[in-house]
Amino acid sequence: ILISVTGQPDTLNNPDFNQNFAAYVGGLATLGADAIEIWEGPNSSRHWLGGQIDPTLYVALLRDASTAIRSANPDTIIISAALQPSVGVSNDGQSDTLWNDDVYRAGMAEGGAAEYIDCIGVHYIQGTAAPDMMTGDERGDAPIYYLPSLIERVYTAFDRTLPICFTRFGYLSSDGYGELPINLSWANETTIQNQADWLAQAVTLNHDSGTISLMMIWN
Repeated sequence: ILISVTGQPDTLNNPDFNQNFAAYVGGLATLGADAIEIWEGPNSSRHWLGGQIDPTLYVALLRDASTAIRSANPDTIIISAALQPSVGVSNDGQSDTLWNDDVYRAGMAEGGAAEYIDCIGVHYIQGTAAPDMMTGDERGDAPIYYLPSLIERVYTAFDRTLPICFTRFGYLSSDGYGELPINLSWANETTIQNQADWLAQAVTLNHDSGTISLMMIWN
């Protein structure tokens, strides 16, 4: 059982927030959660306060949460927040509303996040090519579109010392739904058969890689 725990960005300024959040996830660990993902997308203003996006602030939350979880149940796997995939963020990969996920992840590593986690949280839900491919996506060559390049960038960010946990992994298909909304139109050519074949192949590749600890198949 994986529980991904996040909250409302406007509560982050509460001086007691980190302490309250840590107590909450510690309680989940006491109840027997196998794994807990600490927050979601802290590099985006969708999930973190705009203008205050900063990996050092997230690492402080991670530290408090990790301390509580390990005290409550040392068998619970602690997973860092999967980041919002980003393409083309200007200003050295930083803005008030979104940080490039590679830049943010490097900041997490520099801030000592590895000390507080057992696994690096990642989402892979935007692919339109087989999981062993490095070309073929009509949107371009951004590494977030291709599984091998995504894994390589995440794994090396922490000096290849921590495994990867996919807290969301899946391929979107329009089969049975007609045309997808414009922001998801990149998946219009992916079939249900593609979806099935690619998921099966990804499970085999990830299992054999030795770097992936967990895959949650996500809708």
